[in-house]
Amino acid sequence: MEDGRDRAVAGPVASFSAQDYVAMVYAKGPLFFDAVRARIGDQAFFAALRSYLSAHRYGVACGTDLIQAFNSASPEKIDDLYNLWILDQK
Repeated sequence: MEDGRDRAVAGPVASFSAQDYVAMVYAKGPLFFDAVRARIGDQAFFAALRSYLSAHRYGVACGTDLIQAFNSASPEKIDDLYNLWILDQK
């Protein structure tokens, strides 16, 4: 953020101020996907998204389901990116 604040993208909506929600969820969240795509490449990235959609269409999915889809689509694991960008665990 411009004022140097940072936090995890994950968390209850009520734990965010309106400003932080916009910055973290709508700005930092997409940067996570950009980092994943840069690591695993376009082919694996889009294959993972298709697999995730196919497996969870009309159902309930959680973050670990998405991470599993990315990890299954590429030998390059992304757990560290998820921990850093989404959970803010360094």
